Amino acid sequence: MLDPEVIDLEVFYDYLCPFVYRASVLLQNAGRSRQLNVTWSYFSLTQVNSRDDGWTDVERFRHDLADPDILAPLERDHLRATRGHGVFGTPTFLFPDGSVAYVRLAEAPETADAARVLERLISVAASEPSILEIKRPRKPTPD
Repeated sequence: MLDPEVIDLEVFYDYLCPFVYRASVLLQNAGRSRQLNVTWSYFSLTQVNSRDDGWTDVERFRHDLADPDILAPLERDHLRATRGHGVFGTPTFLFPDGSVAYVRLAEAPETADAARVLERLISVAASEPSILEIKRPRKPTPD
């Protein structure tokens, strides 16, 4: 069982990722019965999948935002994620003990289930370092 103390989490996100939305609902719903302190840090899926050296997508940002300085915090978060924690996708949770886990939820849990789901996530992803990856195969759909 989670203790009553505040749970500090950092979550690396890309605003285009549907799994980030599900994780945000998990944390919002779990926060109704648990004390959570969540820091959201940017991680660019476009950047991590780019074959180009250097920071990509700058021209579009410059055009859209007309302020290249706005990219500095995004680049800082992204580089800290990749170099400091090995982040490769979103959402990736950084737990207080320094453990890191990429998490894809099938659906956002309802409020009543969110604290339980978060507790299990922490018990496996943060508290059991010998488990490196769990991925559920999906049965092929008939054509």
